[in-house]
Amino acid sequence: MVSGIKDRLGENLAIGDLCVYYNSMRTGSSTTRLVQYEGEIIKFTNKFIKVKCVNCFYSRYIGKEFNCSKDNIFKIK
Repeated sequence: MVSGIKDRLGENLAIGDLCVYYNSMRTGSSTTRLVQYEGEIIKFTNKFIKVKCVNCFYSRYIGKEFNCSKDNIFKIK
């Protein structure tokens, strides 16, 4: 397990924390859109933070898991 992971603003992250994160979504054959999700941190890896989506504009992504970098995640207090 990786310890001492911080979000973009320097807040310490832990499993179970609620967060806002950004991930790219493909909108066409060669275009992408950066989408905001609300999620819960479920796992840390060496490169990524695994987050489970709990709320977003696109309801089909609720409950899905995403890999995020620490540069695209913000802890909700």
